[in-house]
Amino acid sequence: MNLLFDLTASQPNGSGKRHGGGKYCEVLFLSMIEKKIKFKAFYDSARYINPILLDKANQYNIEIYDIQENSLSTIVTNHNISHLYSALPELIRPWPNCKILGTIHGLRSYEMPFDFFSNWQFDSGLIGFNTISAYYFHLKNKRAIKKYYQTLLHTDQFDFITVSEHSKQIIQQICPQKNIPVFYSPSTSTECILTQKTDPFFLLVSANRVEKNCIRAIIALDELYSERSIPTAIKVKITGLSRPSFRYQLKNPNQFSFLDYVDEIELAHLYANCWCFIYPSLNEGFGYPPLEAMQYGVPVIASNLSSIPEVCGEAALYVNPKSIRQLKNKIIAVTSDQTYKNLSQKSLNQYKLITRRQKDDTEKLINWIIAHMQSSPQF
Repeated sequence: MNLLFDLTASQPNGSGKRHGGGKYCEVLFLSMIEKKIKFKAFYDSARYINPILLDKANQYNIEIYDIQENSLSTIVTNHNISHLYSALPELIRPWPNCKILGTIHGLRSYEMPFDFFSNWQFDSGLIGFNTISAYYFHLKNKRAIKKYYQTLLHTDQFDFITVSEHSKQIIQQICPQKNIPVFYSPSTSTECILTQKTDPFFLLVSANRVEKNCIRAIIALDELYSERSIPTAIKVKITGLSRPSFRYQLKNPNQFSFLDYVDEIELAHLYANCWCFIYPSLNEGFGYPPLEAMQYGVPVIASNLSSIPEVCGEAALYVNPKSIRQLKNKIIAVTSDQTYKNLSQKSLNQYKLITRRQKDDTEKLINWIIAHMQSSPQF
């Protein structure tokens, strides 16, 4: 039996930016190498790939094929691949006598309602044409996504796991009879970075992505500064935007710093040194950022939707992410010394709790892949 590992799932798309699924793929790849699992892999030399992956593959004699030189179909056929694992299996088509194993992180396109407010804020058109178009394609895509997964999940040639109980429930809404295993996403936290003496700041990440819903938190914070309800000494740092490219006009622009995307080391420094992390995301299959902040005992204000309460437990202040009023109330609440101290300790405890399960579940995922390898596929 020959296993082929999809490293293209770790590579950034056209935007050139890293994504959670890519980090998941990297951690799993390195974990399998460390366990001396025998497998092959493929990647795309036309896109960025973390050089650590190629170095480790070379060190452990893992054969890696470039799909710029040979098509994936050719690789599967010529190397007698019996199983292919992908962290983004939705992009993989089946081949005869090859079982597709994969991780479905979530069904955001199907599950998440269209958010007119956030889309409108980032719509540069005068009459909102981009928002109208996005809504049309959302409805069309939602129907197509449901049909696609219904077909995919009923195909014997595919076998999947998912990363949270929440994602499992959404999958079972589409395919009630499908019993899909849940293994929490591997920990992607950077090695703990010592905090530095910095001025306090709220942190928001990936603000250019509508589903992250940072715009409502930005408005809430701006209004609180105007109302003098929170200390102006606590600034705001925002990643994912190089400038305030939304319709809302900041009343207190000097309180906000826009950092565009940052590399993983700089992001880890931001997590380590922020005063409070705000994560009003509208949908997550798992949701890494709150955990990455909790590693440093940072208090978290988070959305009460999707998988976030499952992962954050009792260690966050939860908010309806579409309510600017609730966001303001929770931000004021975290400025209480006692609330802040309680959340800080809970954050550390929750991080330790979840990372223990992540470690155990990574082992289970590898064993799940091996179990498939030890039995011949029947198609």
